[in-house]
Amino acid sequence: PPVTITMGVPEGLKPAAVLSNLPRPRPNPVRAGAASAPSPMSTSTMPPPPKAPPIEILGLKNSSG
Repeated sequence: PPVTITMGVPEGLKPAAVLSNLPRPRPNPVRAGAASAPSPMSTSTMPPPPKAPPIEILGLKNSSG
């Protein structure tokens, strides 16, 4: 059985065309929402990373001093 035919059209043919032909207005909205979600998530995750480097720098400074 053709496993490639998941949406009724072989993905190998044209995945982009299949998405465009799909009468599902959900994929588009979902992408927009996902893009919006990453923004806030990125901001929330951004604070933690910066904190890690500073700690290392402080440790190095302490070692040097």
